[in-house]
Amino acid sequence: MPGHVVHDIIGVTLAVPMTQGIYTLGIIITGSVQQSSSMAAVFAISHIFNTIMLSPDMDIDSSSYYRWGVLRWLWWPYKHFVPHRSRISHSAVGGIIRMMYALVLWTAACTVLAPLVMESTIQLIVNNPYYLLVILVGSASASWIHVVTDKIGSKIT
Repeated sequence: MPGHVVHDIIGVTLAVPMTQGIYTLGIIITGSVQQSSSMAAVFAISHIFNTIMLSPDMDIDSSSYYRWGVLRWLWWPYKHFVPHRSRISHSAVGGIIRMMYALVLWTAACTVLAPLVMESTIQLIVNNPYYLLVILVGSASASWIHVVTDKIGSKIT
């Protein structure tokens, strides 16, 4: 299996052509360069964040788990209830589940600590419905790349 550095390099490197694809698709769908640029930026952030912070290895003592520092306790339930290399953790659906879990944590934190940030986030998604879809695609693509890299790496070694 490739180590976390290999996963990070491959995931971040592949973000470049995938972001270009999202940008091009955004122009086709919306007809707006500005909205397409925003969609591409949201995808890139989602994909890279998921590659580095929400990898499928969040269910073990991995570098992604430890990158959360003092906040890693928030991921304890996921780590202890999701079996490693299961269909839940190592699939595109797993990436969406981890992103949704992170969004629940974000919502809870904003509701308690910064209601204005929560209101702004909701308004942003309501005004730009493609953003939520692009965030989910970024989550799924990062997981998919991790899983494919694991499969290729296990075949080589």
